[in-house]
Amino acid sequence: SRTACSTAASLHHLDTNADVESYNGAGRYDVEISENAAFIGAVKFDAGNNISFTWPSPLPDAPYYWHVRACSTPVTCGTWSSPETFVVDAP
Repeated sequence: SRTACSTAASLHHLDTNADVESYNGAGRYDVEISENAAFIGAVKFDAGNNISFTWPSPLPDAPYYWHVRACSTPVTCGTWSSPETFVVDAP
């Protein structure tokens, strides 16, 4: 299954392996994170050609939704994966 976890306030690792599986022809992957299932106000991150990455900045404690898509060019991307959830609850 897809996993998402946070082990500290500054580490937010989303492992997209089970969701995207290194799509043939993908030059890069987009990841979006949002506090709502509609992804209104979502923050998008270009993960490059990595199918796992570390979110570049700390996220406040909260539940989050995330999804990923593969892109074959800078402007040509597939559909977003089904959303998954994770909770940031840093000590």
